[in-house]
Amino acid sequence: MRALEGVDGQMDNRRSPAPSHVEFAELDSEFHQMIARGGGNNRIAESLERMHTHLHIFRFCFRREIADEAMGEHADIVAAIKARDGDAAEAAMRSHIEKSYSRLKGFGGE
Repeated sequence: MRALEGVDGQMDNRRSPAPSHVEFAELDSEFHQMIARGGGNNRIAESLERMHTHLHIFRFCFRREIADEAMGEHADIVAAIKARDGDAAEAAMRSHIEKSYSRLKGFGGE
């Protein structure tokens, strides 16, 4: 849990110095990998690894607002995991994925 909180804290744009785009993207990838591995779901962890390039392309569309939104969503995920509330963790992750998809879709001109 501390490792997950540590990665989440390193992504915080309010810290000084704020993470660079590259640092944020790498930490975001690590955050999601830690959750997938921690949940014991190797299939999801492997899928995330295969999607790394595609996700990194999305992360090149980085804007501070997107990072701030993602950080709030990550905080919800971490809080649910810390509380050992599987239903809340699932709901928070599902919400994060759906919101991330909506943000990505916005870059496609739709």
